[in-house]
Amino acid sequence: MHNYLLLLRIRIKEFSDPRKLILLPMAAVIFIAIYELAKYLAFSGQTSVLPLLGYVMALALTFITTVLKINDMLSGKDDSEFLLSMPFSSAIQVFTMFSIMYAKNLAYCILTELPCLLVYIQTEYINIPVWIIGLLLSSLMINGMAVLVGIVIILGLANSPKKNQIISGISLVLVTSVIALVLMLADRIYLVTTGAGGFDVSIVGEITHYFRLARFYQMGIVEGEITNILLYIFMSLIWYGVFLFLHTMAYQTVITELRSPVVYGEMEGVKETFKEPNKALLKKEINQFLRSRSYLINASIGVILGILLPINFIILGTENLGMLKWAVPVIICVCVGLSCTSYCAMSMEGKRHWIMETIPMDVNSVIKSKVQINLFLTVPMSVISAVLFAIAFKANLIQFALYVIVPVLYSLLTAFIGIRLDIKYGSFKSESEDIVLRQGKPFLFGYVAFVVLPVIITALIII
Repeated sequence: MHNYLLLLRIRIKEFSDPRKLILLPMAAVIFIAIYELAKYLAFSGQTSVLPLLGYVMALALTFITTVLKINDMLSGKDDSEFLLSMPFSSAIQVFTMFSIMYAKNLAYCILTELPCLLVYIQTEYINIPVWIIGLLLSSLMINGMAVLVGIVIILGLANSPKKNQIISGISLVLVTSVIALVLMLADRIYLVTTGAGGFDVSIVGEITHYFRLARFYQMGIVEGEITNILLYIFMSLIWYGVFLFLHTMAYQTVITELRSPVVYGEMEGVKETFKEPNKALLKKEINQFLRSRSYLINASIGVILGILLPINFIILGTENLGMLKWAVPVIICVCVGLSCTSYCAMSMEGKRHWIMETIPMDVNSVIKSKVQINLFLTVPMSVISAVLFAIAFKANLIQFALYVIVPVLYSLLTAFIGIRLDIKYGSFKSESEDIVLRQGKPFLFGYVAFVVLPVIITALIII
């Protein structure tokens, strides 16, 4: 127990940072948004779906964050070899890391399940102690599955020279799939609550029909059937225990594979080619963007939403959403803000910044290459999204012009303001990309402001 507490203290210090408190306002916004969605569903007569909806959202968050972070959490940190050499058993090291993952995943579960419960208990009864048991066990089974998927991916690519790019691509596909599934669920909720398309089926019935664990949760935790409660607890604990045991047995092998890349291999002939400095800088920025999973995913969420949302409207139809056509430029601008990279582009150099500072090039060329990455993401997305939204809403020429011009101008504005904020407030001292991406003044005054600003301006105009 002493060794476990000592190692837990080291791990908590490693992953904790006071600057992460800046994420609390974002968590509060998400909590309020889920609460308002729950109120809408309750008003539409779908109160019964609320606990299950919160549970499914918790599983989705747990799965995607665990897969994306498993390399760092288990054995991707620079100190993993040091910790491996310490007089701690593999069981203690594994249990420590899974304890930290459990605490983080529990926070995600509270964030999604609690607002749904608060609305649900206003009209329906639920056994609160049983619900707490469900909350505490929510992440266990899906976390084990996510860890397994993550380890298989990173071990399969451990010796690949394109490991980082491939893992980034897989992560991007995973994020896209989750967003698509969320939109499909939102479509189903919309069709059921509005009665469109003749849908009168139960959302709970559809989810539990295809997802057995959700059935145990609904029948046991929500409806209080003792057999399903026991099945839910048994499956969650047994699966998690078995996986902990298996990973403990394989822990040292996993770390050795991940931390010992192939040193000798076939030497391919390298042909020296002259490259223009600006093209070389741009290529370097593209490679850095593709190699960093956190950077790529953080910037791609807006692009994914900008493309999938209008496609979703085309499929779903917009007969009952006529007024939304005037909000399309705002929606695209929010996606542009979500895809901003310039607010952290300089800081992402981290400890490598001395290389950037010593190259024989004008600093404006470096800045230009970082702004170009931002524009390569947001401008094409803005135009494609505008075309798709115009098709969905059958926009006239004036509306289509607004759909294109406003987001493109916003792309230029956010790209240049973002880089200026990073130059003024950025820092090269952060060792973690997550700190650069989601903490500090550039994140608060840039990324967050770029996402919120279009909504605020639109609200002021309407008022």
